Amino acid sequence: MKLTLLTAMLTAFSSISLAEVKMIKLGNPEPEMTNPTFEVNTDSLLTEGISRNIEVELDRITVFASNNLRGTTFIIPQRLVDEFCGDVDGCKLRMAMYNWDGTGRTASRSNLFYYNSTNHVWRAEKGDKQGTDVDGTTQHIMQSWSCYFTDGSYDNWKNVGDSEPGFGLLSWNQFNAEECRLTIID
Repeated sequence: MKLTLLTAMLTAFSSISLAEVKMIKLGNPEPEMTNPTFEVNTDSLLTEGISRNIEVELDRITVFASNNLRGTTFIIPQRLVDEFCGDVDGCKLRMAMYNWDGTGRTASRSNLFYYNSTNHVWRAEKGDKQGTDVDGTTQHIMQSWSCYFTDGSYDNWKNVGDSEPGFGLLSWNQFNAEECRLTIID
């Protein structure tokens, strides 16, 4: 898709040929869509027991934390955060709190997020938040009402810290939300 768009733009606005576009591509290779790094092994998600709480598409993942998970962090597989947010353009976070008032409404916020998987530092646009994953301190990257995107871990309402790499979605009790949703868009 990216090559097709690049080809269309270059041939429409210049005299660069398709062969030259392929040479540009070879000079700065991008993974092909058939590359396994872009494929999600749904069997591994089933094995990890998370397939019902996460939807993976080519350019986004959506994580669900229903109210029965409230007070416990749903951990997002680190390989997905690395893939979607660990590159030069980061990712967009879209947080939604669904049906907090019994009418089926969704309240939402968005944010840009950059993650360096080499040294675990991160930065979020909203609120100029920054931090380091695996530094022993739980830090919330984004909070929207009772929904949190966090680098720490909670178990049954208790903060158990940030001792391992990873991020998660946490539903808390500020509102009686039926579900928190986090969409990570590459």
